[in-house]
Amino acid sequence: MPKIPTFTAQGTPTAQVGGVTTNLKLSPFATPAAALVPVAQKAEEYYLKQRDRTDTIEANKVRIEIKSKADEIIGREKNNIDEFNSVNNFSTNYDNFLKIKLDSIQNKRVKSKVENLVSLDTPDYIYQIKKNSRTASDIEDTNVYNTLQEQTASRHYVTNDPKLKKSYEEQMIFNASQYNKQNNLGKTALDKDVKAIKSDLFLSDVDKLIANKEYTKAENKLKDINSSPFLDNDDREKRLIKIQKEGFEYRATSYGVGQILQGKNPLIGEGIKGTTDKKIIDATDNTLISIAQKNKFNEEQTFAFVDDTYAKVGMVSNLYEETIDSGYTAGSSTTFDNEADIPEVLLQAVKVSEVADKFGRLSVYTDEKQQTFFENVIVAKKILGLDNFQAIKTAREMENNYDLSVIKGANKARNRAFDKLETEFKNLKGTNLGEVKGYANKIFNMYVVSGIGPNKARELTVENIKKNLIVVDNYAYMRRDIDAFKSIGALGQIKSFKEYIVNEQMVDQDPDEYFLRYSDGGLFEIRRRLDISPVYNKDGQPMVYYPKDLFKMFKEREAKGKAEIKKEVQLEQEKKQKIKEETAITGIDVTGA
Repeated sequence: MPKIPTFTAQGTPTAQVGGVTTNLKLSPFATPAAALVPVAQKAEEYYLKQRDRTDTIEANKVRIEIKSKADEIIGREKNNIDEFNSVNNFSTNYDNFLKIKLDSIQNKRVKSKVENLVSLDTPDYIYQIKKNSRTASDIEDTNVYNTLQEQTASRHYVTNDPKLKKSYEEQMIFNASQYNKQNNLGKTALDKDVKAIKSDLFLSDVDKLIANKEYTKAENKLKDINSSPFLDNDDREKRLIKIQKEGFEYRATSYGVGQILQGKNPLIGEGIKGTTDKKIIDATDNTLISIAQKNKFNEEQTFAFVDDTYAKVGMVSNLYEETIDSGYTAGSSTTFDNEADIPEVLLQAVKVSEVADKFGRLSVYTDEKQQTFFENVIVAKKILGLDNFQAIKTAREMENNYDLSVIKGANKARNRAFDKLETEFKNLKGTNLGEVKGYANKIFNMYVVSGIGPNKARELTVENIKKNLIVVDNYAYMRRDIDAFKSIGALGQIKSFKEYIVNEQMVDQDPDEYFLRYSDGGLFEIRRRLDISPVYNKDGQPMVYYPKDLFKMFKEREAKGKAEIKKEVQLEQEKKQKIKEETAITGIDVTGA
């Protein structure tokens, strides 16, 4: 509001008019007293002006109060779309308040001024009430219209029936026509709305096809310009670009999924253009889980089905791996005072780890710390009979509170376990017994700290080792490591592939003295069986390889093998052709007796 200037009076007015008291009965106009008459008139005029000013101030005070009440009543009727009802409600409430207020004014002059002022304000009040009502009506009308159009558009999107789609489109156009007529918007606005309706419905059908991965149908629909003349070129072009991009990615991802389902690893080598490894594995997870659900597999059956698919190609499920990882992270960062404190993701991780352990695949989905933790949980549940809460709590305590005295007290049983493992390895001809003993020692300590007796711990340790180790080429591989080698084919390929690497990159070395191992960090390396020092090739370079390097060498080996076979076949054919030609010349079959 504009700021109204205010002023401060410099004098102090009085209501008392000065006068002279006298007993003289003389005509004021004929005596010296005549000089006092103008002064008296001036004083009277001043008094009347001051009184009127005071009355006006009081009247305006009341006016402000009445205005405030009027604004309050107007505010209550702001969203009333019924103009007549809104005005009537205002008049009733306002008039009642006004009457009470006027009746309370004792000064008739002030009251009269208030009545005059209020009569000036009332038309503005009525105008504002009507304006608010019309605005509210317009808003309500628009909201109802938009809701109706959205509901009809949703029905159009859901159905696949062409007749229903056409009917819903006609309904929306009719609604637009009615709205336009009611609001006097004109033909130009209606034509624009009809075009927008047809365009939006058309694009919603296209988007539905895209969402369902039906890219070819979506593309053909967009390219049929005759059926969609109302569609803007920009909208058409944007959708075509989106289809091209998403379609290429979808086909690339689907190809990767198909490779995995066929027992091939699409992530090795150069990879598949247009997608990512994660998208391929996530899509594979979704596909496999969907198949499992259709077959009504339980959790154990689902894991077995999903993991078996990945195990054949040396991979793991992102879904299960991330579940275990998230569960372990939550378990290591949360304090458990009661069962309700256990995060749901940790409970889910325990379920997955139990199933994975049953199939001998826990080590594949975990690092060493994760494996130890979940194996502790499994032991606490399976051997000690604890519930999830107690088992998880116990596993956490075991990680931090290994009782060395208890562990040392079980040395006799530990040594017997090692003796048994050594006997097993003699039969299997494994040459890395030291590594196996190191792993077995960790497992044995875990069981002992869990409260399991030394003899039972010995049995469980040997059982665990047998379950989680595989001997190939006289070397014991951890299951989590052995799967990495599936990128070069079946497990039986490890020995021959190792021989190929040694013969190609070393000079006069016996391949049997070496083995191919997988180290942490995703690297492969050639090592001597009886020496832990790094091995170097004929060029003085360490024999350490990334998966892509290993895959490249594997392909080279395959190509050379095929070339040799082809050469042998060619030589054999040449030999047969030569014999055929000699027979034709001599008439004697030289291949006979």
